Parts: sequence; structure tokens; C-alpha cells
Amino acid sequence: MNSTLPGVEIRDLSVYIDSKDGQIPVALNPTNGRFTVPMRDSLVAEHAMIVANQPKNTMKFEWYVGLRVATPPTNNAHYCELMQPLKDLEVIRAEMRKIPGSPDLGIFGLKLIYPADKEGRVVIHCKSGDRLFKTDPSHTLVIPYEQALLTEDPLVSIPIPPLRVDVADPPSKN
Repeated sequence: MNSTLPGVEIRDLSVYIDSKDGQIPVALNPTNGRFTVPMRDSLVAEHAMIVANQPKNTMKFEWYVGLRVATPPTNNAHYCELMQPLKDLEVIRAEMRKIPGSPDLGIFGLKLIYPADKEGRVVIHCKSGDRLFKTDPSHTLVIPYEQALLTEDPLVSIPIPPLRVDVADPPSKN
């Protein structure tokens, strides 16, 4: 988040969520303006607004939805359990589609990011046969989010835990 007005720096911004329970401060990273907001059903239900101390239509927002995973996924997780954060994201996505002009946050899968010195591998043990995924040159791999796999709920082998887990962007159409 940053202001489009000349001379307004990130440190000049004061931002909060205007909730019926009071103002919830939103801390901005002073270098790049990144911030996180709490995901609460109560805030969604009341349509709480993010408010900044700037004139209307002078703020620039860039969207990114990431995951905070308490413990990295490990060997022999069930597919549904592994995809639970994306199932939760489906609810947020449905709410965002109701807002005119909101981007459609396509859900493609889970992106596992590995250190440069380790090759990550994931095997989904489907009834139709194992599906193997390996890290690419950027040290990431994507476990696809698929309805058929949610229905089957196979075991997923992740022998080496990733450093980080994110929402995978859809492949580019280039």
C-alpha cells in the first residue's frame, strides 16, 4: 500500500480497520508498504473497511494472498488436510468477487519453496497411480488444487519439508 500523491511517504500513512468493535491498527512495512490484516468472520460479516489518512482515491493497493503455515507439511499428509488453507481461501475469494473491480484470485494450488541446495519432491498416491512433482529451477513445486483429489483424499508424501508455502499463481498464458 502506498499513496499516489507526490511527497507522501509510507511513514506518513496511518492505517486502520474500522470495526464496530473499534479501530484495529494496520502496521505497514516502512520499506515497501506491505501489511497483513486479520482474517475474521466477524470483520467480513460487518464489511469492515480499511481506512487511511489520505484523500479518497489516492491510495494504491497491490494484492497478494499468502499462507501462514504453523508447521510445514510433512510426509504422509492427507490431501484434504494439506489443501485446507486453499479451501478456506475459497470463502474469501467468494466474498471478494462481490466487490466491484476486485481481482479474481484464482486458486491453482500450493506452491512449496525449497532451499537452493535441496531438491523437493512430492508424491500424491492416487488410486490411478502415483503423481510425482519435483522442484523447478526456481526451487519451487506446485501441488495442484483439484476437485477430484479433494474427493479421493489420497496420501501425499513430502519427504523434505519446504521452507515456505504460498498460494500458487495460475500458469502464465504466454
